[in-house]
Amino acid sequence: MREGAREIAVSAAELVATMAALKALGDFILFDIVAVDRPERYELTYRLLDRGGEGRVGFFTVRVSAEKSGADEPSLPSLVGVWKAADVLEREVWDLMGIRFEGRAGLKRILCMDDFEGHPLRKDFVVRRTPRFAEAQEGGRP
Repeated sequence: MREGAREIAVSAAELVATMAALKALGDFILFDIVAVDRPERYELTYRLLDRGGEGRVGFFTVRVSAEKSGADEPSLPSLVGVWKAADVLEREVWDLMGIRFEGRAGLKRILCMDDFEGHPLRKDFVVRRTPRFAEAQEGGRP
């Protein structure tokens, strides 16, 4: 851990309570959620801005894992009830990594086109070549 940086790891069951407690302190703002595809799990990093008072500003990190369990999509509890900013951030994570967030309204694509299939940042995502617009119109390469 870097000097001045603070972080904790919590279970999925503890996530909402932990984040609500941090918000209740009054000095934290959720500003990013990052998801990483590890071999046996997805690791999510919630980045909080710590306004700590007395002119200090720093960062606080909360890490949580979502297990890969076969055909089931991984899921974690939603933080929209704690921070409204989580709405856009959770949509981005779902769109790119396919991690569902329980307890929130339907997830819609935010970065990929609505008809896009799959989640492009997953390691198991298969890249398929799609024809460019001119190729599709003419039936061949331009």
